[in-house]
Amino acid sequence: MRSDFAAERLGPFFGLIPPVATAETVASSITWLLSDDAENINGQVLASDGGWSAQ
Repeated sequence: MRSDFAAERLGPFFGLIPPVATAETVASSITWLLSDDAENINGQVLASDGGWSAQ
């Protein structure tokens, strides 16, 4: 940040930003969807983006 004022005012909000999904995280979601544990899931769009689509 360019100023201490900006860091003070915006700093707390940066803690609310979810992390970016990694390839491993997306792969584990896909693996779960392919497993028997997800047999009742159909016709859904499941966001695997670390919460970015919720904001």
